[in-house]
Amino acid sequence: SKYLENKVKWLNSTFKLPRDVYVAFGECGFTNAFYVSSIPEPEPTPKPKQKAAIVICYEYVERSYEMMEYLVTPGKGDRYIDKNLICKPGKNCPSAEKRTINVVDFVVYHELGHALIDVYDLPIPTAEEDNADSLAAYILLEFGEGYGNDAIRDAAWRYLLTSQIEDLPVSAYADTHSLNIQRFFNLTCFAYGSDPSSNRDLVQSGLLDRDRAKGCTQEYKKLVSSWKQHLTPNMQTSTYTSPTPTPTPT
Repeated sequence: SKYLENKVKWLNSTFKLPRDVYVAFGECGFTNAFYVSSIPEPEPTPKPKQKAAIVICYEYVERSYEMMEYLVTPGKGDRYIDKNLICKPGKNCPSAEKRTINVVDFVVYHELGHALIDVYDLPIPTAEEDNADSLAAYILLEFGEGYGNDAIRDAAWRYLLTSQIEDLPVSAYADTHSLNIQRFFNLTCFAYGSDPSSNRDLVQSGLLDRDRAKGCTQEYKKLVSSWKQHLTPNMQTSTYTSPTPTPTPT
């Protein structure tokens, strides 16, 4: 499917990076995705260049597929999320495979957020994980033509389902990531703020609190303005092109 090739091609055509950032899938032995700012090079290496990497663990992809399969299975995902939110009436219901690609898209751009904050030395004072989420939302909702809104919703569903089944230790509250339920509300607010018409069902169903929803349009406008200000000086051109959607595996 040339998934990573398409992503890297888009990144290279969009951003001027001061150093190489590799993007790869890998078997990690744990369920995660992460950014590393420096990859050790074998010695001796003449004039070594600092290289960074975004790594998406196969275990994370597998777990995401399990969650998306649970989401679309009658009697499972709809125990927590209304079936008309999972599959909008009158429209084709995306498969677990397609939704998994959406979730992986989100996490790739989340880790890209960490990379850009690092290589551009962006003045992010705190809450880097939340800022990385907002960068992923910005790319998908502004430039993911035809699929960005679905990708954000699928990423949100994953956080909501995880929040329903996890038993949190006290240490989870000290983690640099917001709680999964908080990340769900942030993503649904971004989606609603970006396109209230397509996402009004989130509010009508009660999943997105009406008081929060009232401020989502302004919240999203601030998100877009902030990332434009940070990224425009580092763009290849002043005009964005849309990331290439990845076909669903057959």
